[in-house]
Amino acid sequence: MTAEELEQRYLPHVRRLGGLVLLPADQVMRLLDDCANADIRFLGVEAFRLFDDGGVQPAMEFSNISYGKVEQQAGRATFTPDFGLREPWRTDPSALQNTRALVAEGAANGYAWYEVWLENPATEASLFRGVDGV
Repeated sequence: MTAEELEQRYLPHVRRLGGLVLLPADQVMRLLDDCANADIRFLGVEAFRLFDDGGVQPAMEFSNISYGKVEQQAGRATFTPDFGLREPWRTDPSALQNTRALVAEGAANGYAWYEVWLENPATEASLFRGVDGV
């Protein structure tokens, strides 16, 4: 399956909230299965709880993505972008399968929405973010 086909399959399930592009946990489980047979780069997931008043709460404990590293250089904290799976996920040969378990646990704890970061390796574009209506 191509990255474009995968994106089209899951676009009907996407919910956009500001800059977030979210999928419900049950669709994320299916998407992770499809990722195993797709030409994509899996970068990780981030869990969210949505509230009736419009509030959004992320959950670090049910997320496996890293946006970068903060390091001390010459006495100053600097940020170095390093987008993708964080350690030890980055070197886990079963990262997709273990992410399924992470999503299931998060959903059982009330985090029913996930931002899934996938990249088309041919274009380096993130899936679900450049499509009209999303």
